[in-house]
Amino acid sequence: MTKQRAEVLQVLRPVNYDGGKRTLVVLGAPRGGTSMLSGALDKLGIYMGDKIGHQKEDHRFRQDTPLNTKLQAIADNNAVHTIWGWKLPNTIYYYEELHPHLVNPVFLTVYRNPFAVAASSARRDGRPLDQSLLRVPIDHYQKMHQMIAQFPTVPLATCGFENVSLANGEWKAAFIDQLIDFIGVDATPRRCAEAVAFIDYDKGYQN
Repeated sequence: MTKQRAEVLQVLRPVNYDGGKRTLVVLGAPRGGTSMLSGALDKLGIYMGDKIGHQKEDHRFRQDTPLNTKLQAIADNNAVHTIWGWKLPNTIYYYEELHPHLVNPVFLTVYRNPFAVAASSARRDGRPLDQSLLRVPIDHYQKMHQMIAQFPTVPLATCGFENVSLANGEWKAAFIDQLIDFIGVDATPRRCAEAVAFIDYDKGYQN
């Protein structure tokens, strides 16, 4: 394996579950690349929610959604899907309540340069880039690490947003291959090609 291939996805805790069921929990900072990861999973045919839009979020898992709604969404998805997942950066604040209801959870984390995260937030909000915006991703990653540490047996893989989204087609395909291997999903060549095509730093994630 070359150095570049090793850097597109790092498995920090391998999947050791028996059976095929999985629940994929996509974690990262707001505007930090979680849409890229969730969208790629969606293109691979993994259920990430209905009408997830360009942010690739299942609104049933929003932080302000009642806990009972989240638990019902988990029960519904467990009953229908062998492998499913969701993406919301604020999951770190309420994951502990959901964990007992998940079948074989798997953490998928993505990191983005904190300066790029802050600059993206500044552009979105039409405000100057300042120290408070720079602190947001740094504080979020710290809290994310604390949450993940509470569940040391949950499989974990991580990637860098820039490493993946700015890579050439060969290494984007390598990322998708490694992602498929890690989560244990079957994907057709067409779906793999769609996932690779989806990962595009310049266009954003509008499809």
